[in-house]
Amino acid sequence: MRDQWLENEIEMRINNDILGKAIALSMKQRLHVYEPGEAHALVQRLLAGEHIRELCEARQWIRTLSSDELTYMERLAEVSASCLWHDIHDHYEEGVASADACASESWQAHYIYLCQERDELEGVTGLLEEIGRGEGVSDLLEAVDHKAQVCFGSLPIEGVKDEHLSRARTVSFDSWWTARVS
Repeated sequence: MRDQWLENEIEMRINNDILGKAIALSMKQRLHVYEPGEAHALVQRLLAGEHIRELCEARQWIRTLSSDELTYMERLAEVSASCLWHDIHDHYEEGVASADACASESWQAHYIYLCQERDELEGVTGLLEEIGRGEGVSDLLEAVDHKAQVCFGSLPIEGVKDEHLSRARTVSFDSWWTARVS
């Protein structure tokens, strides 16, 4: 079955750079929504011993990269994680003045953007960890997560509506970036 939303998201990222490709392939692996019966059929194929390309495409791709390419991708991911930390710090260090501020459209749009960015890095980190790399990215994301918990943890943010984050919640259900998705 076609997943038009996911196809569009992948198309926007796949040719950007090596980090964009990692994000796109990890999204393809993590955020696909299966149609009724599709998941069951997939499990049956796996149980029959069939190699299913779309389930391992991201893992296979990352194993084809040279050491220099992996190092470059790690550095790009580290810069992205650092920028995410600074974005949260610069905008929310003092917290939010009132619950009304959280309800504004621009505030919610920025919050969703931050959550999407964090989820994209989660996918990349998973790929890097699978091949024994990405420790620096993981450490930076741990700092991002701590900063986000401090800045957003007590805010009255409820009912966030976003397709990306709704899908991410199925694989990262206990994360700060998906906790408030309706």
